Amino acid sequence: MACWMMLHTKHLLGDKAFLFLAIAYHGFITVLMVLPTSDLPSWELPNLDKMVHAGIYFSLYLLWGFVLFRKKYSMKKHLITIAILLFIYGMVIEVVQGAWVVSRTFDLWDVAANTVGILFGGIVLYKISRSKVLKN
Repeated sequence: MACWMMLHTKHLLGDKAFLFLAIAYHGFITVLMVLPTSDLPSWELPNLDKMVHAGIYFSLYLLWGFVLFRKKYSMKKHLITIAILLFIYGMVIEVVQGAWVVSRTFDLWDVAANTVGILFGGIVLYKISRSKVLKN
């Protein structure tokens, strides 16, 4: 349902609104990822951090997918390009956390969670691109 609403909102608002939203969300996430953990709220749920990572990268994938989606481009190439760029971004963020952010470390499980979010985002975007919703 949310994906359907995003697609129809794109037609109403145009590509610039999605571009603004993607850049703003990506910037916000980047700031959160480089803050020391002492500045962030803490919850005692097991693996919540990994679920948050997967959700963030899923959302990033969908946002950038909607920004970059054009019928004239190959959807397969789009899906792969977004996945590679977000994977590299996630790796860079983890390296920055490990090297320069106080109270944060490089975590390979965060990279795995990011990758899961990217893969799910790719699957959802692929399914949406093949659906009749985009053909209307």
